[in-house]
Amino acid sequence: MSPAFTFVMNLTGVTIGTLSAELGRPATVQDVRDLDRRTAGRIYRAKYWDRIRGDDLPAGFDLVAFDGAINSGPARGAKWLQRGLAVPADGRIGPQTLAAANGAQNGVAVIEKACAVRLGFLQGLGSFRTFGKGWGRRVAKVEARAVSMWSGSRATLAAQERRATAARKQQQTNATAAGAGGGAAAGGGDLAGVPDVVVYGILAVAVVAAVYALLKAAHHARRRDAYRAELEA
Repeated sequence: MSPAFTFVMNLTGVTIGTLSAELGRPATVQDVRDLDRRTAGRIYRAKYWDRIRGDDLPAGFDLVAFDGAINSGPARGAKWLQRGLAVPADGRIGPQTLAAANGAQNGVAVIEKACAVRLGFLQGLGSFRTFGKGWGRRVAKVEARAVSMWSGSRATLAAQERRATAARKQQQTNATAAGAGGGAAAGGGDLAGVPDVVVYGILAVAVVAAVYALLKAAHHARRRDAYRAELEA
């Protein structure tokens, strides 16, 4: 069994909806609890792994597509990997995608891009405010493990941890700068004589920029923690 397959099986369970489709009837909570690992593995393989052609993808890339497929459907899992590979994102892993995947020289960049696209999709969902932290941790964990699988290098993981730490600090700096700009607008600063509506507009933009930077800083912190966990594993 592929390390990516095992990793995802340990990370998540079969949903009641997926099991209902498998059983051909509404599944119960008890059905989910009673599901044995072998049956769960068969469901995962048929509904997700085979559909993203996991056996044909390089280590790490298979994890990115597979975990995305389980959470958001095989087509989206495939599209996110395709975005990372810079090939047409049609949601089908075919010859062009496989050629790009198996010929990729910078797998770390591919994985980072695919995970960033996935996170962007999740952030656009209305339920992100409720589940966003957990989703963000999962995407960060998948990114770090995928990089570990692709590179097989502790030096690469350490470099990624440093990059995530630096990115977090930069976004914190950006948030502080945006907040300072908003404070200047609210306090008048050099905006004497500027119509209030313009001042309020500047303040609103500054607030949005600060919040956006803080959200990015938080995710980079999750990425940093995920890479550290891989280094300590």
